[in-house]
Amino acid sequence: EMLSRSLLPLRGHSIPRRNNHVATNTEEFIFGIHPVRSAIVAGRRQCTTLYLEQRGGKKIDEIVKMAEERGIPVERKDKNQLAHLLPAAGNVHQGVVLKASPLPNPELLHLDKKPDAKPCLWVALDQVTDVFNLGNIARSSMFYGVSGLIMGSQCAPLSPAVAKSSAGAIEFIPSFRTKDLTTFLQRSRKNHWKVIGTSVTDPRSVPCSNIKATGPTILVLGSEGYLTTFLQRSRKNHWKVIGTSVTDPRSVPCSNIKATGPTILVLGSEG
Repeated sequence: EMLSRSLLPLRGHSIPRRNNHVATNTEEFIFGIHPVRSAIVAGRRQCTTLYLEQRGGKKIDEIVKMAEERGIPVERKDKNQLAHLLPAAGNVHQGVVLKASPLPNPELLHLDKKPDAKPCLWVALDQVTDVFNLGNIARSSMFYGVSGLIMGSQCAPLSPAVAKSSAGAIEFIPSFRTKDLTTFLQRSRKNHWKVIGTSVTDPRSVPCSNIKATGPTILVLGSEGYLTTFLQRSRKNHWKVIGTSVTDPRSVPCSNIKATGPTILVLGSEG
């Protein structure tokens, strides 16, 4: 069956957890109160160890309780020791770090045909290399009920930095990768999915108000300037394109995904 929002109950599944304290190549350090809490609640990672500052607080105490209920070992460290666990200087850990397996991000070839015509929105991302933009879109997608994310081969990986910038939202959204986004969209379209692109430079652009996501829909978002090339190589597919027409005197030269992505998601979810 089509992978959809029904996957979200994954957050309630119990996953076997290892109790060793040795870091491996298949583990990473998630940091920050919301990302760590979300990772534990979602249950999609194998959690090895929870590291905390000596001084806690109400929110951290709640995280400790959840970890202990799930059999995750807890260790106390000072602020500097926690900072040394993280790969980049300046990462704000808020006194809590979780060692865990990477977030699942399997490959998906296409979306299957839905058994009904009810609205369903997926977001496809291509060349979104900025972890903050990726995290922002994940956070907005969860808020507006997006069923899943599809990431092209040149997107940023689902790193702890993405988890942090999404405030933990990425833990709850089914996320997949595809080696060829164009082919993925073509195959999905044959299964009766509507594909909508975004651009401010394509002459086919129409106002957002002219588009209604009344059935299974894939919204394609990308980094600034990328969609011009993407749409040019996809012209034969007759995909809908929303944005400001290049003939409109109010046009601006680019559209920032962090600013426009959430707005477009509102329109898509309302359809």
